[in-house]
Amino acid sequence: MYCHQIEPDGCTTVNEKTDGGESHRLNLNRLRIKRMKRIKTLVIALWAVFVNQVSFAQKGTEEQIVKDANDHFKSGEFLKAFPLYSQLVSLHPNDPDYSYRFGACAIYSESDKTKAVRFLNQAVNKGVQDPMAWYYLGKAYHLNYQFKDAIKAYENFLRIADPKITAKTDAQRLVETCIYGSNLLSNIKDISVISKTEADKANFFRYFNLEGIGGKILTVPDELKSKLDLKSTEPGVIHYPGNSNTIFFSSLGKDGSTGKDIYKASVLPDGKFSTPEKVAGDVNTPYDEDFCFMHSDGKTLYYSSKGHNSMGGYDIFKSVYDEKEKKFSFVHLSDGQLGLFFLSFRASIMSLLLLLLMLFSVLL
Repeated sequence: MYCHQIEPDGCTTVNEKTDGGESHRLNLNRLRIKRMKRIKTLVIALWAVFVNQVSFAQKGTEEQIVKDANDHFKSGEFLKAFPLYSQLVSLHPNDPDYSYRFGACAIYSESDKTKAVRFLNQAVNKGVQDPMAWYYLGKAYHLNYQFKDAIKAYENFLRIADPKITAKTDAQRLVETCIYGSNLLSNIKDISVISKTEADKANFFRYFNLEGIGGKILTVPDELKSKLDLKSTEPGVIHYPGNSNTIFFSSLGKDGSTGKDIYKASVLPDGKFSTPEKVAGDVNTPYDEDFCFMHSDGKTLYYSSKGHNSMGGYDIFKSVYDEKEKKFSFVHLSDGQLGLFFLSFRASIMSLLLLLLMLFSVLL
């Protein structure tokens, strides 16, 4: 005689009311264990397939990240490449190439340049092959005002890189600006921020208070722009004094061979402009000049320049017009610094103009 019993796991246990009943129960338990082992094996197999599929998908995703990051980097789109290389250095912290590219992008993406220095140093110390890593390391040191270290990095780049590559960079000029910077740091002046306002790039100049200065800040009229200026996406602004018919502005000119230069034009009686002409004298350099402002005395011109004895990027200078010579002469200041009026090495385009206007309001 047999008795069927439903177990909690849903399996049926047969209890045989004979002397061999216990043996029969053990056999059924063995069958159940075997079945459970088969299910476990099947689950493990399915999990292995799943893991392989996920790994394959992740590999494909990483390959796409590498491709996108490298494409952006080659195009100079450092802001777009930065978050992609951030992922790659997290996955491969010991890869010198990723460290180099991430560090280079950090120069243009991070306000704190120490991160760029750290990753670029890591890259060159681990033997990254691209000599441009030394160039960007110099840039990172340069932006941190570590001029001596910057010079060493630039010089390493100039020494090991192919002359065809170095010719396409401004490394030699940057060495000069670091030398100027080292000299300028010996005479630092403390400054304080009077006020600070955030504005979008297209309309920043509309926020300036010109009380005490006079005139207006306007966008450069299209009539004064060259073909190259019209193609440029950078904002062009002028200070229209209101008490003079002569305006000063920057332009790339016909060919842009010397970067941006300072030009002047007169407002004619019919409201049109005379043909722009480059200002004569010691104002313009082979590098960019921009954001010019004529003092109310009618002869002192303030402007920003990447040339002269700039410590890198835009610094602010002044020149005075010589009536006899009919040209601007560069001003030698009493502290021995050639014409340098104010340092704003990290200043953006917007803050540069703001600094100019704040300084001029004091001078006026």
